[in-house]
Formats: sequence, C-alpha cells, structure tokens
Amino acid sequence: MSQMSDKTQLLDEVAGVIAPQKSLDLNYLAYVLLIMLFLFLAIFPKLYTLRVGISLSSRMNTTF
Repeated sequence: MSQMSDKTQLLDEVAGVIAPQKSLDLNYLAYVLLIMLFLFLAIFPKLYTLRVGISLSSRMNTTF
C-alpha cells in the first residue's frame, strides 16, 4: 500500500514540475484589457474620433 502511495506522490511532484499551475493575476487582466482597447481603437477609429471630436467641440463652444 505504501508503494502505491509513493508512486502517486511521485507522479504529483512530476506533474507539478512538468505542467505548473498558472494563475491569472491582475497584471494579466490589465494586459488583456489594454490589448482589447488598442484592437478596438484600430478596428473602429471613426467611432473614437467622432466621440473625441464631439466632446472637444462641445467644450470649446461654451461661453463664460
């Protein structure tokens, strides 16, 4: 019985070395969101310029 336990323990250690668990942290999420933002801006540039143009023109037309 202990021989079987030794084998499973050895297999668990080998599996940990060969394929370590990958954790998705906050840096990975930020990186993915940044890439998605750049892709969105590259695919839809007119939408971005339209929104920025509207917001800039509305600020410039204000009177004090």
